[in-house]
Amino acid sequence: MKHRWAAVCLATLAALVALAPATPAFAHASFEASDPIDGTVLDRAPSQVSLDFSEEVLAEASTVTLLSLGTERSDNLVVRSGADDSVLTVTLPALAKGAYILRFSVVDPADLHRTVGSISFGVGVAAPPSVDAEQIGDSSWSSLLRGLCDIALLMGGGAALLLVLIRRTDTGALTRARVVTITRYSAIALAVGWIALLLVDAATVGWGSIRWFELLTGSDPGRRALIGSQLAIGAWFGGRMLQRAADDRSQHFLLRVVGACWAWFVVPAATGGHAGVGGNALVGLALRAAHLGALCTWVGTVGVAWLVTRRNDDHGGRLWKPVSRCAAIGLALTGLTGLLLAGRTVATITALFSTDYGRVLLVKVAALGLLAVAGLLAAERVAQHRSPHGRLLGAELVLVLAVVVVAGFLTGRAPAVGEQFTPLVDVPPQVVTADLADLTASASVEPAQPGANLLQLRLLDTRRPAPGPIGTVTVKVIDASGATVSELTGTPQNGVVEWDSLRLPSPGRYRLEATIERAALAVPTFQGTLAVSAAPVPRAHTVVSDQDLGPWVLWLAMGWAVLVLAAARFVRSAQ
Repeated sequence: MKHRWAAVCLATLAALVALAPATPAFAHASFEASDPIDGTVLDRAPSQVSLDFSEEVLAEASTVTLLSLGTERSDNLVVRSGADDSVLTVTLPALAKGAYILRFSVVDPADLHRTVGSISFGVGVAAPPSVDAEQIGDSSWSSLLRGLCDIALLMGGGAALLLVLIRRTDTGALTRARVVTITRYSAIALAVGWIALLLVDAATVGWGSIRWFELLTGSDPGRRALIGSQLAIGAWFGGRMLQRAADDRSQHFLLRVVGACWAWFVVPAATGGHAGVGGNALVGLALRAAHLGALCTWVGTVGVAWLVTRRNDDHGGRLWKPVSRCAAIGLALTGLTGLLLAGRTVATITALFSTDYGRVLLVKVAALGLLAVAGLLAAERVAQHRSPHGRLLGAELVLVLAVVVVAGFLTGRAPAVGEQFTPLVDVPPQVVTADLADLTASASVEPAQPGANLLQLRLLDTRRPAPGPIGTVTVKVIDASGATVSELTGTPQNGVVEWDSLRLPSPGRYRLEATIERAALAVPTFQGTLAVSAAPVPRAHTVVSDQDLGPWVLWLAMGWAVLVLAAARFVRSAQ
């Protein structure tokens, strides 16, 4: 009774900690925009600057530095969260006329990945060049630790499921004791691995720029380490009491406790990837949790069964049939959820073939196909009442370890999504219209972005008869500092004059002034304001197709699940 109440307390504590709210992992916050816009020329210095990112970022661990060109001045600015946690704001000191660069290094709370880059602006002068934002992936140590943690998760989850199969097949106390030992030590290894991963990633960010309380409670790695520690304690003592339990009722209860701990282990583990990329974050989190659970059901169960039966084939013969059925279900769900997750983390077919992330994902899918063939051959041996032990099963497990390492590499890299993979959208030209006495003037600029632009001026005389022909038209484009960036002259033909030589140096607001000469009757000066936006993200070179990968992946996932389950059904009917 004492052991039973202790188990209840441990299981309840683990469940409460695991239920603590956690932000679904988005990972790799990409820079989207700033105010003022990067490269803007201003007539007076702003009092603050805001930086917008695609995901939540940790203001406490982020840094922004102001560089004043032409001087040795460098200021580390105080970083604060803006309107929401995906916006950072910094207050600028009083700035004189000159060129300035803001360098930023921000950290996302999902995996402590960094995004570095810079923006620039000029006060009364041209803005200097800036550096495009770049997402920094995991270090080698982080990738290694992530792979080891994944192996511990698969082993522990598979061992917990195998305990249920052992109880149903009655394969002996010796086999059960070995499996319980694997669950206990896998739990400790996973918790220690998550703590080590947190420390390594924190060291990469920088010890001095981290507030540990916010890191432990406000980031997924911190919460994962806290939750993992509690669950490891529950799994350890639950397994220890399971080894000592004498009656069947106590064993059954403690088996549920250990299984519940490992089921909860999957939830924080699921936040350590790109769960929120490509759609609803909760759906992504559920898919990733199902993917990890399926891997435990397939790879974990087979691996642990191989470890505990390789020297005890008498018990293993009765155990391998239910293990084979679990592996078939796990394999089908692994491919199904893995393909659906791939459709969220790879935007288009071009992204699949033109990025390192997409190519590594293709290697992972190919390895999954080889594992499916190997699993089918092993299942056939089991159906013929033969042991699956041999070189084929050993090679399958080695290939599984390689796939786990590849999966760890993918988790630490930015997914192949973003604006660079989407087709360019045609933006209508920006039009400014004004009435000038008897004339109606309309000026349009296309695409109203830095670089070459097409400027067209249309003049319509509303008086009949017209006072006289229009002569030369001179257009000046003036930036926010009052400097003329372009002056163009032309003569209208059929009321239209256009120039393809207009070059706008940077984003921002420009004033357009047009002087229209007419001998018969003077025309007031035409004035208008243009808002020049930042240039779009450069598009990736199209490889094969720029079609969305999602619909293709959905059909492939459904076909995969049907194929694997049909193969399993065929093997079972051949018994």
